[in-house]
Amino acid sequence: MENNQDSKIVVKDISLIESYFKKEAIVLTKEMLNNDIKLSLNVLQGEPIFSVTLNLDFNSKQADKDVSNAKISIMGIFEIEGSKPSYYDNFCYVNAPAIIYPYIREHLATLSLKAGVPPVNLPPFNFVAFGQGYLDLLKASIEKV
Repeated sequence: MENNQDSKIVVKDISLIESYFKKEAIVLTKEMLNNDIKLSLNVLQGEPIFSVTLNLDFNSKQADKDVSNAKISIMGIFEIEGSKPSYYDNFCYVNAPAIIYPYIREHLATLSLKAGVPPVNLPPFNFVAFGQGYLDLLKASIEKV
């Protein structure tokens, strides 16, 4: 096992890459909105600098009518200081998205509020389970080689 005491990962930058919001319909009733939330991840591995982009596709419906749609991508730039730590893959697929998620959450809440639709507050998200799916795919692709 590697000695991780001499290595660390630091956040260099977090930037908005894409922001799209469309208001489809006017919400006139207090009927519950049904929100469909899809998150995806792009990791561009490198040393010592690497990036992780968290993408959100959001759709809100009321009585089978689209109310709003949003697409948001935020990229985090990270740097490894020292040697590449053994937890690097876990950081890329679990920790980095968890660091970026509050920025997406805030941006969507602000966009929806400014659009005059009920503010969208994304719920807490299980990034351990989310990241494990990506890590399983990564492991399977390495095993095939």
